[in-house]
Amino acid sequence: MCLVCCEFKTEYSERKRSENWASEEKKLLLELVSQFLLTLSRKENSTSVNKAKAQVWKHLTNNRRP
Repeated sequence: MCLVCCEFKTEYSERKRSENWASEEKKLLLELVSQFLLTLSRKENSTSVNKAKAQVWKHLTNNRRP
């Protein structure tokens, strides 16, 4: 086993990750997605369902709140 690799793992493995999303951002995302939950959670993989999902995501990404 390589000593350099072991030292690297122990030195950096104890660092804590910061959160990717602020709690306000999480709440906003849940609020926006919950309006379209039925469409986004459909398991069917047809062209019409995929098109509807794409339209929902396009709507959500283009109509963000400031």
